[in-house]
Amino acid sequence: MKKIKWVTVPGINTDAEDNLNWSPRACDYIEAFTNDLAREFDNELGPLSRRFKLQDKAVELSKILEQLAGQGFRLKLIGHSNGCEMIRRAMLLTNINIEEIHLVAGACDHDFEKGQWNKLIRESRVKKIIVHASKSDGALRLGKWTTGWLRPVGYGYGWVGLIGPQNVAREFVHRVITIWHDDLWNQKKFGHSEYWDAKKFDRTMKIIASGGNVR
Repeated sequence: MKKIKWVTVPGINTDAEDNLNWSPRACDYIEAFTNDLAREFDNELGPLSRRFKLQDKAVELSKILEQLAGQGFRLKLIGHSNGCEMIRRAMLLTNINIEEIHLVAGACDHDFEKGQWNKLIRESRVKKIIVHASKSDGALRLGKWTTGWLRPVGYGYGWVGLIGPQNVAREFVHRVITIWHDDLWNQKKFGHSEYWDAKKFDRTMKIIASGGNVR
């Protein structure tokens, strides 16, 4: 049986060397509480540089995933915010297969047909996608309001973490799971990074490590 390796992909303004950020803590959790391995991907982009360098970082990520697949690992990915868009772009640049993708507060395309998530599943490139969302995500709500009018001309990254996956191909609905964390925690407001708060981190990671099981 091939070893599983998780790759965590944070959003913008995330310092990979800061151990208080979610991605190194997620890697530590995986290696402490599962039999899997984990590594971080350094997303060094900021609000301005992401507009110009996001595709370059996606290319970098795709090469790392190809290298890990070539080493015989089965891969699972966790993205947060803009890191989810980086994952989407990286997957469209390579032909490797991914066991699971967790889109946490995803600032990526919510339209599974236009965003080619359906294509990735149809081609057996992704076995399962778990969307972690909140209907009260203020950051994504602001992003939707400020960039929504740009989407018809190809800008903006989508708001799957706010509105959930849309236009999922009927034959793949069983392979796309949506977990509404505001409902899960019975909260009227559940913020963009609240998944990783100290009081919620372990449960978030337990759900992720179990493949989307909320029990």
